[in-house]
Amino acid sequence: MKLKDYLKEAKSSALKELNFKAMFKDLSKAKGLGRVIPGINIASKTLSLYDGFNESTKMANEHKLKGKARAMSLIGGTAVDLGDMAVTAGVATVGGMLGTSAVVAGAGILGIATAPAWLTIGVGAVASVIACKVVSDRIKSSDLKSFVKEKWNDFLNFNSREI
Repeated sequence: MKLKDYLKEAKSSALKELNFKAMFKDLSKAKGLGRVIPGINIASKTLSLYDGFNESTKMANEHKLKGKARAMSLIGGTAVDLGDMAVTAGVATVGGMLGTSAVVAGAGILGIATAPAWLTIGVGAVASVIACKVVSDRIKSSDLKSFVKEKWNDFLNFNSREI
């Protein structure tokens, strides 16, 4: 695969990550225990957005934003949280694709025509989880989300004084 293909898949995965309508459709189509994963997916995304919204609300209060500036602060904070989810999903997809490609290439080097499906899927899943964890930890440790939200609120606070 070419780099362009990896980026295309990452973009597709990021957009799917933010599509709550598709998540509810998956939940409605699932039967029995199959509803657990879509349900957990919806709950985790909702809780993540809720936490981000609370963080944005606290920041808006600290900046003493009122009216439209406060609303814009909350919208901007939610956009930052959605962006974080999209980036994490895209990186996880690329990590999984690279992991499965590595297994196939490794099997080819060893002279094995095809790698076992369980190995390919397992390594892809592990690579995806590792990539997701690394990116998530990097975003948290750098305080990037809070920094962007803080700068957005500073901008809003500055502009609301001029009006």
